[in-house]
Amino acid sequence: QRRAPSSMGKSSLRRFVDSAESQDAMQTYEDAYYEECQLFADATACAMETVIEVTSEEQFDFIVNHAAGADPIDPDRKPHEMLIVMMHANWCSKCKFMMKKYLNMASEHPQFLCLKINLVSQPELGRRLGVRGIPMYIVFKKGDRVDHFYAEDEDALRQHVYDCL
Repeated sequence: QRRAPSSMGKSSLRRFVDSAESQDAMQTYEDAYYEECQLFADATACAMETVIEVTSEEQFDFIVNHAAGADPIDPDRKPHEMLIVMMHANWCSKCKFMMKKYLNMASEHPQFLCLKINLVSQPELGRRLGVRGIPMYIVFKKGDRVDHFYAEDEDALRQHVYDCL
């Protein structure tokens, strides 16, 4: 029986399933994928392949602190390798273009917790984080800000993120 690699994202899963001979192969892979997601502090975001929309400074602070350490309820879960924040605005065409690339990257890497902050609704948080242009990405490891960068294409986004590993 054919088995997909455990690091495959859900978009890759769909291609795998399309080429698989049976629904059993799909179920086997989905079980493995969600089992892998359960290892991380924010397992729900991983499993749903979502980028979390930050709606307040308090929520942002909680997520940064929570993702940096083990889950207080389940100490067997490990922290996320990195927290990546995309600063964007809903009027920005480059942000809309890059959001699709960011979602793709998030779905391929459950070990990264990905957030997005709309500067139209959260200008104070943008000032606090020192945003000077968009789309801007901020990388946190173990609760500490380690880098920020601007990326205008998928290759640049991936290269900056991988450089932070």
